[in-house]
Amino acid sequence: MDDWVADLEKRFDPSGEQRGMSTGIPSLDRLLAPKGLVKGSLFVIGARPKMGKTTLYGQMAINCAVREKKPALMFSLEMPSDQILEKLVGQKSGVNPSIFYMPATDDADDQYQGDYDGDFKKAIATAGRLSEIDMLYIDDTPGLSLAHIVSESRRIKREKGCVGMILVDYLTLMTAEKADRNDLAYGMITKGLKNLAKELGCVVVLLTQLNRELEKRVNKRPLPSDSRDTGQIEQDCDYWVGIHREGAFDDSVPQGETELILRLNRHGSTGTVYCNQINGAIYDTDQQAAAAERRGREQQPKNKGGF
Repeated sequence: MDDWVADLEKRFDPSGEQRGMSTGIPSLDRLLAPKGLVKGSLFVIGARPKMGKTTLYGQMAINCAVREKKPALMFSLEMPSDQILEKLVGQKSGVNPSIFYMPATDDADDQYQGDYDGDFKKAIATAGRLSEIDMLYIDDTPGLSLAHIVSESRRIKREKGCVGMILVDYLTLMTAEKADRNDLAYGMITKGLKNLAKELGCVVVLLTQLNRELEKRVNKRPLPSDSRDTGQIEQDCDYWVGIHREGAFDDSVPQGETELILRLNRHGSTGTVYCNQINGAIYDTDQQAAAAERRGREQQPKNKGGF
């Protein structure tokens, strides 16, 4: 009881050190309130390819480093570190990362479809600020293992005194221990990451690729059971968020319209958050208007062909 009272007092300390982490997406943070992302938790993001997993992964890392002022450790098995950096700078500055591949020619504004000089200066300034903060760590070691993540995370904890988030992109690209079945092998990884979150008092964010079978359903919004070779993930995670873009399946829906579907929350409520993806970044939107628009679309009769 004494330990609980002491922890309660720390929770209301003005420094906020004992409070939960934020995601950087205001509407998602409101859904997670009042606890936020509880430290010691495993937060899983599941989606099919090109839905925005890496975008959310990057945005949460930036928020941790810049707003929370805590180390964010990004382990990337899918994207090299230079591409991740470009994506992070683009997200933080609001600049399309394609600008880094366009030379400063006379027709740069036309090619870029915007203010090339202004946006380039903004992006470079943002890169400088992120470098000064010195809270972002990117490790793109191919085929990295759980042991590698644990070792590096402990090292950063010793050097910095704390870790805010450990982010892994993504589960089934990791080197797994030998087991009779893939789900058992990856289950050992998810359990190990959950234990690491508890040990370091941080949040571990784990991305997982979902089975393509979900695309055969009428309602293609993801479920935890869609995780490929990762049946253990539902038991180990504290939060499970699925990312859905209806525009990926229906050309009449704007491509950037996105749903973040909180299917599992062991510390509070579940629900759907609406947002927009623009130039590789996630932006909040009017939740009531977005929900009403979705309901309106779903109530419209589907065109089955003919005249």
